[in-house]
This record gives sequence, structure tokens and C-alpha cells, in this order.
Amino acid sequence: SDVKQRIFPVGRLDVDSKGALILTNDGELANQLTHPRYGVPKIYMAIVKGKVKGESIDQLRNGIWLSDGKARIENVRIAKRGTKYTHLEITLREGRNRQIRRMLSHIGHPVKELTRTHIGKLSIQGLGPRNYRPLTPREISGLIRLCRRPESRPAASGRQAKKHMKRKRS
Repeated sequence: SDVKQRIFPVGRLDVDSKGALILTNDGELANQLTHPRYGVPKIYMAIVKGKVKGESIDQLRNGIWLSDGKARIENVRIAKRGTKYTHLEITLREGRNRQIRRMLSHIGHPVKELTRTHIGKLSIQGLGPRNYRPLTPREISGLIRLCRRPESRPAASGRQAKKHMKRKRS
């Protein structure tokens, strides 16, 4: 690696998942992108066993009690329904350990494959497995704006430009 400074990962993926990761040397931004208080949306594509029906979607939207409390999914939609598997697009604004897998298993639809496709407006589209690229200044500004909470902190207009990368993990 040619990066000579401390790098912070934004979020985490369990060993069985793949998809978008952001690596940054901006520890404050990394914290804001991962902290539930800022509610940064992360979108996942889950391939689950079985035909997911409307009542299961309602359960996910209303929240499911897990061992560490009630877990919620911001949004879920059926992207594709087959005879053996259903493809779900899931948006989270919180990220508990293995949350999607635990919630879907709880309603009888274990996850076969899970991919984080977006962090905020950043997408893995065009990136292959284990590939990365630097973020553009516009993408960095968009991430900073996404984390801005006027009632809790001042605007981030004085923030220095730092290195940020988006990476697809598989």
C-alpha cells in the first residue's frame, strides 16, 4: 500500500458478506458515517431462501426483537422473486452485528448471499471484487453533508481534504 497514514474503515462486513467499504484517514468522518445518530443509509442486496411475502416485509419494517433489542430496517423491497430464492433490497440506518442475517433468519428466510451495494449515495457499481478507487472531492463533500447535523455541531466547511477510498470486498 502507498498510504503512509492511519486508515479507518467505515463500517464492517462479516466474513460471509461482500460489498462496499470506505477507507479514510479522517477518523471523525469515519465515526460519523458509522454512528447510528447520523443515520447514514447503507443499502444491501440480500438473496434469501424462500418466497418472501408481504407479512414478512411488514415484520421487517415494523422491527424485530433480537437478543440485543428491537432491530429495524429503514426500507425493504422485493427486487426479484423466484421459486426458491427472493432478492431483497434492504436499507439500514443502524448496523448491529449480523443484523440483516439475524432478522431474516428470525422470519424464516435465511440469507444465502449478502452484498452492501451503497453507503450513502456511493455505489459499488463498476468496481470488481477487491478493487478500489479514490473518492472524488464531490463524493467526499456529499459524505460530509450527509453527516451534518445542524442541531449538534457546526458545519464542516473548514474540514481539510483527506484521502478517502471506496473499496469492494468479496
